[in-house]
Amino acid sequence: MESLLLIWSLTKIFLLFSFLFLFILFIKFIVNPYFTRQKYQKYRNVEQSKSFEYFKGDVTEVANNIANKRFMFWHYLSLALREQPPDIYLKFVGPTPVFTLFSIKAVKEFVKQFPNRIDRSDFIDKIVGKMFTGSLGTAKTDQKWKDQRDLIMKSLGINFSSRYIPTLLKTFETTLGSLELGKEIDFTQVVSRIEFDFICEMIFGRDFKEAIENKLVYTRLDGTSEQLSFEEMFGKVVGDIMSSAFNPIGVIFGFVSDYSLIKPYSTIKKNIKEMRRGLSEFLKSTTDDSSFYSQVKTNELFTEEELLSNLILLIFAGSDTTAHTTVSLLYYLNKYPDVA
Repeated sequence: MESLLLIWSLTKIFLLFSFLFLFILFIKFIVNPYFTRQKYQKYRNVEQSKSFEYFKGDVTEVANNIANKRFMFWHYLSLALREQPPDIYLKFVGPTPVFTLFSIKAVKEFVKQFPNRIDRSDFIDKIVGKMFTGSLGTAKTDQKWKDQRDLIMKSLGINFSSRYIPTLLKTFETTLGSLELGKEIDFTQVVSRIEFDFICEMIFGRDFKEAIENKLVYTRLDGTSEQLSFEEMFGKVVGDIMSSAFNPIGVIFGFVSDYSLIKPYSTIKKNIKEMRRGLSEFLKSTTDDSSFYSQVKTNELFTEEELLSNLILLIFAGSDTTAHTTVSLLYYLNKYPDVA
């Protein structure tokens, strides 16, 4: 009899916790997104995604873009090219609302609110921010953040960057010279590769590419591994992170992703650690005193890990985005020569 009572008591506790857990999920994934969307529907200058799905958020448009070999946020283009584009675009990543600013008016209003009422959250740390934890892209705005930002912006000023114009031209010539005549190419990927090589050389030095070529070990989800260059490793890690961001287990059980408890999160953590290890070892041995890294490495504003994170952030923020902007500019100048 006592054993039956014990089993019944444990069952009630289990059912209670199960109910509480389901209730929390209901609030997080159904109630909060519903009322957030309802709140902003009354604002005519706020556009909302039409592909929203509870639990997953707005992944359909992104998935369709990737499937059609387009930039993941290609659907923003149709909004931006409207005669009267929205000021703000509201989308959801899982249960998390994300606001994209589409107008100068919205940007100006945002600047007024930053950082006293609006500042970075830990949301980016749960996605690509895992690569550059503790960088300017993830840290809260305080005096240290401002000092670090000012140092980076000063060090990457026009006087420093202009030295690398010959390097950029040489990178263009090398890459374009490797292309086969008459063969169809993805021009965005070509420009992206050029931008990536150029930015890495500017940040890490002229000896970077050869020194770290095929020396990083990338671990696949099945446990096998391969040796990759930094560019290949960087691309695969970013792709893995973006894919895992919509994994149902990680979305529902956030702590599984946050603490990298299971695959694919534990594998991604391992690959990020390997990428940072390879970079750290190279930076200890580089002899190019003209690189951005050499300009800032002795400054006491950064710890070793903070500096490494900010270097990775610069690559992430400056390569792919610049490439897509450049290709889009060339495309529309060619399409509308009267505007050019």
